Amino acid sequence: YYLGCQKGLFTSIDGTNWAQHSRFKDTVVEALAYKDGFLVASVTYYPPPPNPPATPGDPVPSIHISIDDGASFTKKTYPTNGPLTNKLLIALNGNIYARMNQMIYKSTDNANSWSTLNISGFGNLTVNDINVDAINANFVYVATNKGLFKSQDGGSNWLYTKLSYLTQDTLNCRVVNVSNDGRINVIASFSLDIFATNGLWYSTDSGFTWDSLNTSVTSADNITLSSDGESNLFMASNAIHRHFNPANMPIPEIIGPLDGTKGLTLT
Repeated sequence: YYLGCQKGLFTSIDGTNWAQHSRFKDTVVEALAYKDGFLVASVTYYPPPPNPPATPGDPVPSIHISIDDGASFTKKTYPTNGPLTNKLLIALNGNIYARMNQMIYKSTDNANSWSTLNISGFGNLTVNDINVDAINANFVYVATNKGLFKSQDGGSNWLYTKLSYLTQDTLNCRVVNVSNDGRINVIASFSLDIFATNGLWYSTDSGFTWDSLNTSVTSADNITLSSDGESNLFMASNAIHRHFNPANMPIPEIIGPLDGTKGLTLT
């Protein structure tokens, strides 16, 4: 397990006991991504003020990668003029995706260089979240204030997925998660009166059709989604919620006497 926070990088082998990694002590780890021994970390160094209480220097962000489960790291190239990193992802083909404020970046060479991904044709678009498909490395999903967008070619071109609810033609998609079985889960907000609420929708066909799990799952501002290896879904807001993958639930069985006898007493 890996944890990035304001005090650096921490590791654990059981999720209960944690040790601080020596590489990024007292450095803010903004985002982490891990896949099959490949670890990417975005860190920010905040220079102390030369004469406290003077204003500290400008933050210095950087990208580091490890190919040995975090035993050692190599500093790589940070996107030119890129803001601080909100999220990092590693696709099945090893491509790295980064959400930095309202910008989306992609690297195909282990963070040696970066390209910017743009969703054109929509004004005032706010990027809220990004995720990659667990089955097809070229499928990328971006949650925005104007709905969910999908790319089938690694971010070169984008398609608008029709996620709507009742009279709401466009939902403010806030969080997107893709589970190991390819199911897309989206938290989206909408308002039918003066109050906004958040619902949970899912798609099993790459975003062509949608169904709702809960149209009023939470009113919290801070929401995250994650899924485990069995594609069970977890949501954290003002509480922790879990939704079991229906494919993993046992089929009900009728248990009774083999000869069909009725009226027996249970003991």
